Amino acid sequence: MDITNLVYDVAYAVANDPTLKAWSQTNFDRDHSVFIDVDIRELPGESYAPYVVITGLDKSVDQERRTKEHYLGFLCFVYKDAQPIQLLDNLFRFEGNSLVEAFRKYIENVIDATVADLISVEVSTDSISHFPFIQSEMVVGVREHMCIGQDPLL
Repeated sequence: MDITNLVYDVAYAVANDPTLKAWSQTNFDRDHSVFIDVDIRELPGESYAPYVVITGLDKSVDQERRTKEHYLGFLCFVYKDAQPIQLLDNLFRFEGNSLVEAFRKYIENVIDATVADLISVEVSTDSISHFPFIQSEMVVGVREHMCIGQDPLL
């Protein structure tokens, strides 16, 4: 499988996942949006949130191995411009980080159910750079086992 087809397969699975749709409706009163690649300088706006951008990042192959490794990038965004929730007299919590982590985790679960061999997941969260958009970035590694005679460079 080439990395472009993998991106499309995962994007369709994320877009159509009923659990992810239900979560989005419960928390944002709308379906989530899925983008395949975007101009990072012009991110989609509030009307698309929550949304995820999926990009093929890297592929590792050679003639001697019987596997290929693909790396996909996921930028997960929620829009949460709200006041903090007061937990105690002097303890407050903003909801954006927990929402973006839940959104990201649902997406990870869809990926795991869609691909044959999920080998790695790296995550970082950024609640500052695009506020009131809260971002979680995920890089996912997927291993593909090849058949004998299959060209590993395709």
